[in-house]
Amino acid sequence: MLTLLLRAGADDYYGGRHGQAPVVKAIEKGSLAVLPVLVGNGVDLNYRCAGRTPLEWAIHFHRTDWVGALLDEEVDPNTQGEGGQTPLMLAVELNFLEAIGLLLDEEADHQLRDAEGRTALMRARELGGRDEALQMLEDA
Repeated sequence: MLTLLLRAGADDYYGGRHGQAPVVKAIEKGSLAVLPVLVGNGVDLNYRCAGRTPLEWAIHFHRTDWVGALLDEEVDPNTQGEGGQTPLMLAVELNFLEAIGLLLDEEADHQLRDAEGRTALMRARELGGRDEALQMLEDA
């Protein structure tokens, strides 16, 4: 059904006036089978929907499967949103170790700084309770 809608010109990131975008909903529900449909229909996987890229939504929902699959599709792991936050910084904020590991494996730039001049490592130190994340970032 999604393929038919996309081929007919449906907006892949429109969720209605008050609804959630289908891409975001698929990530939240863990519907990984949607990803090949999106790729096959040329959906921009670096597009910001409600302030986040699909990679950032996958991190937000702690969907390791989606994080890995999106990185396999070569999404940009270094996008910077409002305030300069990167997916790696979001993963640190949420203490999502699997995502941190996957992002670092894909050579996400851990030296990027947000609007306040902080790197992911600095943010981990500020937040506290991120010993494993700190170690991963220090080893990167």
